[in-house]
Amino acid sequence: MKTPLMLFFVFVLLSSPAMAGDCIDYGDYFHWVGAVDMPGETHEIAYSGDLAYVAAVEAGIQVFKLSSMELVDSITTPGSAYGIAISGSYAYVGDGAAGLQIIDISDPPNYTIVGQLETPGMSFGLTVSDNTVFSCGGESGLMAIDVTNPADPVLLDRVDLVNSISVVKSGNYAYVADYLSFRVIDVTDPHNMELVSWVNMASYVMGVDIKDNYAFVTAYDNGLKIIDISDPLEPNLIETFPIPGETYGVTVRGDKAYVCALGSGIQVVDISNPEVPVLETGWGSSGNAFRAMILEDLAYVTNGFAGVHVFDISHFEQPEIVGNIPPSNRALQVDISGNFAYIAEGFSGLKVADISNPAQPQVVGQVPTMAEAESVEVVGQYAYVADGTFGIQVVDVSEPSDPQIVGSLELPGEAYTIEISGSYAYVANGFDGLQIINIEEPTDPELIGTLDTIYAYDVSVAGHYAFIADDTSGLLVVDIFTPEFPVLLGTLGMPSNAFAVSIQDDFAYVADFEKGLQIVDISNPGSPWIIGYVDTPGWAIYVTVRGEYAYVGDYDQGMQVIDISDPTDPQIVGGLDTAGLGRGVDIRGFYLYLADDETGVQILKAQCDPSLSGVGGGYFDPEINNTPQPLVNLSVHPNPFNPRTTVSFTLEQSGNVALCIFDMTGKRIVVLANRSFEAGSYTMDWQGKDFQGRAVASGTYL
Repeated sequence: MKTPLMLFFVFVLLSSPAMAGDCIDYGDYFHWVGAVDMPGETHEIAYSGDLAYVAAVEAGIQVFKLSSMELVDSITTPGSAYGIAISGSYAYVGDGAAGLQIIDISDPPNYTIVGQLETPGMSFGLTVSDNTVFSCGGESGLMAIDVTNPADPVLLDRVDLVNSISVVKSGNYAYVADYLSFRVIDVTDPHNMELVSWVNMASYVMGVDIKDNYAFVTAYDNGLKIIDISDPLEPNLIETFPIPGETYGVTVRGDKAYVCALGSGIQVVDISNPEVPVLETGWGSSGNAFRAMILEDLAYVTNGFAGVHVFDISHFEQPEIVGNIPPSNRALQVDISGNFAYIAEGFSGLKVADISNPAQPQVVGQVPTMAEAESVEVVGQYAYVADGTFGIQVVDVSEPSDPQIVGSLELPGEAYTIEISGSYAYVANGFDGLQIINIEEPTDPELIGTLDTIYAYDVSVAGHYAFIADDTSGLLVVDIFTPEFPVLLGTLGMPSNAFAVSIQDDFAYVADFEKGLQIVDISNPGSPWIIGYVDTPGWAIYVTVRGEYAYVGDYDQGMQVIDISDPTDPQIVGGLDTAGLGRGVDIRGFYLYLADDETGVQILKAQCDPSLSGVGGGYFDPEINNTPQPLVNLSVHPNPFNPRTTVSFTLEQSGNVALCIFDMTGKRIVVLANRSFEAGSYTMDWQGKDFQGRAVASGTYL
């Protein structure tokens, strides 16, 4: 017979109610969804059914499933695949010096090249209309090719141009991106095409698309050009719209132009009034964005050697930046304590900002350190700073406006991160591994233990274990029961380079540089194993976990929010592509604090989290200036119980209540309530299960 459970509850009533609307769902904003890695340099993309076909230059045609974003096949072509268009059962490939290739795609994966045409010169971008392929041939101009019989394509005509690379057909005209000009060619009779007009540009013309009476033309380092083509014989340039980066391809759907730019990713321009375009949103790229294919609410962007990146375009808004703390040097990491943000600012040392009003944070204090402040953790009246090549600094922040260094300790190597647990500081120290420091007397820290590793970037402590993100050697698990003599228990290699680690419950969350977020089961610390993985668009270098979400500092791609409610199947929810480089993240109350080393600390609303929420996803944070108030008539019945019990409580006044269950080690098991209640009587049931619906072991719970 199962032993009954004993239950004692911890209740907290907040003095000031927090509103559920103070959090957001990052999925309701423009965001990166995922990527398909593939060989070669991706340029053009087309689709048929659930399959996308990507022209990947030397790697031929790469095929992936749209539904799963899984690379499933590869089609070798004799040349270099730059362009692709699909019509019916055939894919038409601009294969560089090998000319036009026609591939039967009617029976995947049994692909067959059924027709070829050696074109006079190259074959790049192309389009298909009424059994005619119009192909850009670089210096050999625009070619019209009859493909009525795909096995025997026939060159019908050619128009000499300077260096054509992209073409779109609308009505009786083909519109061509041709070196320094936008060309209009009458193709009413493909046997007798005629150049009828052009617009000279101040830059290389790379892409073109048409909507109604307007042509939208990308002009490399001169942004987006909008041309009135209501009279194709007299096209008129009406607007030059600046775009960050070097523009390449453009795709128009509805009243939006999706502009791909080398170095700045995809930019979305509202063209509802072509004479007054407006930059709607955008997302930077870790590669070179070439072309976008728009299918319903998703944009598929060919990204050069970075494969194909996919964006959710069901919304165009970006998460609001509520407030900003500008940097003096580089904002590398941030720790929130009470109403203050403590920022490790590189060569500018430690900065302190009052965040009692997150929309108007105020810098109140700063203290320089000996080297480069890499990270900080605040415990009580002290801020402990990992100070790069110096070691650690202990800063008295009892008066935030006047922080004072009161202790320091030189260390070998380079102190990257610091974690405080009890009377000890654990420092990830680069080539010199893990350094363990006694801080029982903060003014006189003492090195008491070390463990050599390959290259320790980060450390997180849970119970008597330290978990080290150790670059190429992956995740290390260290027994620190006796801090003077740390013992390596287990090592788990990562697909890339382990940069950071965060622990929650029985899982370690590892920021794995080029391979996103890795989730590791550490229920048996000596034998950790990867159970889940999700890619991120940038370089994952930092991670913090709260409730059912992980927040990843994604370097050149800002910050990503990841749903980890099922650790075996983490999912990207959304994120924010910052102007600089996303690094450390901290969450307190309803706000997220992102250290961006170029723009400072960005303050955003946090992701709504059902596991921490009551109504609407708002949640309680005991670390934010909350004064406990008494509850009356608290009872648990039955107690002991097996397997169900009911908790009853009465509130004398309205307020926010957090009703949490912990085991005897302090580990949170589940949250039964975490929301605003009116004064009155309430009951809550607990079925003896944890966050994931698993029955808990017999024992005593708080």
